[in-house]
Amino acid sequence: CILLAMNEKTYDALKLILTESNGVLSTHSLELEGYPFGSITPYCLDDNFSPIILVSGIAQHTHNMDANPKVSLTITESSQEAQKQNLGRLTFVADANRIDNQSEDYKNVSQIYLRYFPAAKHYFEAHDFYFYRLNFVRARFIKGFGKIFWIEKEDWNLKNSFSPKEQDMMITHMNEDHKSAQLKYCSNFANLKIEDTDSIQMVGINQFGFDLLHQKNKIHFEFQSPVQDVKAARTELVDMAKESS
Repeated sequence: CILLAMNEKTYDALKLILTESNGVLSTHSLELEGYPFGSITPYCLDDNFSPIILVSGIAQHTHNMDANPKVSLTITESSQEAQKQNLGRLTFVADANRIDNQSEDYKNVSQIYLRYFPAAKHYFEAHDFYFYRLNFVRARFIKGFGKIFWIEKEDWNLKNSFSPKEQDMMITHMNEDHKSAQLKYCSNFANLKIEDTDSIQMVGINQFGFDLLHQKNKIHFEFQSPVQDVKAARTELVDMAKESS
């Protein structure tokens, strides 16, 4: 069973936002009043599965968000398929809130973000950069002509089953002691041939799966079924490493 305290529609949308790493952030333009302003934006998800973005203080979309926090993040499924209309896409409508850089929340969010985008640590040397959380309002999911629906706020009431401490413990353990297992995940489930010398590391884990970063590219892996505790996650990780390609 792939569902855990959520309906299947929500899981389809969550799977998409977990798999991808970039979206089109649309804000209300100050320069052209009344018009939307779109910009490609990398994101990762926090412990409540809310998108976290890092933006420069001088960027137009930052000024736009500060004036009007009502935004959307449109995420499309990556594929070489010619018929793009058959691919999944999610419009995540949200309120954008800047995260106080003196808060404990900021420390946790920055740790998550810099795992996924380690080069971003250099951004702070040049300009003022700020983390924003996109708090869920409503979402529209489309995949082909058969799956089109809205997702309501009560359906996105999600939380990572693992505490930040548990996540850090599992991620550190996998990166320090189990690179060979990570190579097998890539071979067994992503059909990728990765050299032993390649840079690869786990950057995130939750009850639905985990993410590896290979040469700056995120690879998302699903658990066969959701897990609820560290022991179950360990069992799933071991079993996945044993799978034959």
